[in-house]
Amino acid sequence: MRRTTFILALLVIVGCGRKSETMSPAAPAKPVQDLSNAKTNIVAPLSVTPGKTCKHTTEIEVTEIVGQPMKFEESKKSECKLVAAADNKTFFVFDIKDGAKPFDSMTKGKSFEPLTGVGDKAAVDATAGTVVAVKGTHTYVGTFAPSKDKSIALAQKIVPRL
Repeated sequence: MRRTTFILALLVIVGCGRKSETMSPAAPAKPVQDLSNAKTNIVAPLSVTPGKTCKHTTEIEVTEIVGQPMKFEESKKSECKLVAAADNKTFFVFDIKDGAKPFDSMTKGKSFEPLTGVGDKAAVDATAGTVVAVKGTHTYVGTFAPSKDKSIALAQKIVPRL
């Protein structure tokens, strides 16, 4: 019994000798941003609000294909336009139209060549870097003027999302 009393007294003495630590309420946790797929070369913050057509791609995705930083730019309400951050003469613009009729009117009698692997049917104008493709009930019209190959690569990313 004495031994138990001695141990309890010792614990009380040790406990009283410590400085009391006050607990401050925890700061609200900030939400964690998922950056698992982000690239390290992030483009500058958006300076414009892209239209609803732009929901089919991102600045980072276009930057990866084009090979230089691209940013959204104000454009017509129905189209989406991205411009190179360093050179506004390098740009990618696309639009999505309802129905398949725009495909026929745009490609008939012009220098478009058939293109496979993009949508239900597609054609490319190598000179202008324009791709016209039909996917379901939508027609995609996209131009990346400096490069036919990059214009096709952009269409291959965007058209399946229509």
